[in-house]
Amino acid sequence: GMATYTASQRDVNGLILVAPYDEIISVYNANIPIFYGPLRMLAKYKLESKKYAEDVKVSPLIITSYADEVINHNFSERLAEHFKNIDELVIEKEIKHNGYFNNEDVLERIYNYLQSR
Repeated sequence: GMATYTASQRDVNGLILVAPYDEIISVYNANIPIFYGPLRMLAKYKLESKKYAEDVKVSPLIITSYADEVINHNFSERLAEHFKNIDELVIEKEIKHNGYFNNEDVLERIYNYLQSR
């Protein structure tokens, strides 16, 4: 959430988002589905990445996974819809939330993205 906000406010060369979410309320509701309607006000920090994505000038690399047990891939896909341009949206099949940076494919994609900047 913070990376998308920062990229929307600063002149950055790139943006890499690994298991991002559209808004933190989505993550809250995936675990304790009570933050709907007026109860959304109970969440102190909204971290609405989707709100800031439209102001990001660079094309981000977004990596998510069907097997991520913390950040559902749907949240990442919904966020991706809010960027004007996307360098690449990668949806891995079997990577758990803490396994992204142990995966050669993910590391290679990040390396290639950084090299292109």
